[in-house]
Amino acid sequence: MDKKTNKLDRILIIKGVNVCGVKKSHDMLLVLSKGNKIYVVDPTIWQFFPRAKSILMLIENKMDIVLDKVKEIYKGKWKITEEFVKFNKNEEKEYLRIISQNIKENLK
Repeated sequence: MDKKTNKLDRILIIKGVNVCGVKKSHDMLLVLSKGNKIYVVDPTIWQFFPRAKSILMLIENKMDIVLDKVKEIYKGKWKITEEFVKFNKNEEKEYLRIISQNIKENLK
């Protein structure tokens, strides 16, 4: 079942490989609103763009435009890898632990 709120339909994760000219992988969130807007959020943007002012990368109406713009900015190959779903408390705790660990590893 999709994770739903009053304003959101879906939250997807996209993964890029060989981003920004390095052999790193990178994940970002796509937040799809009920108003047909797609918000691209990069929670760890500063590892590639230290002067970025926000984790919100862009807002578009069409998925193909989103993926084209992400490829233009980050280079590499990108694809949708998973969709957020409702977790029980233990699954959510484990998922947050993994995300935190990944962020710490990428900041080294």
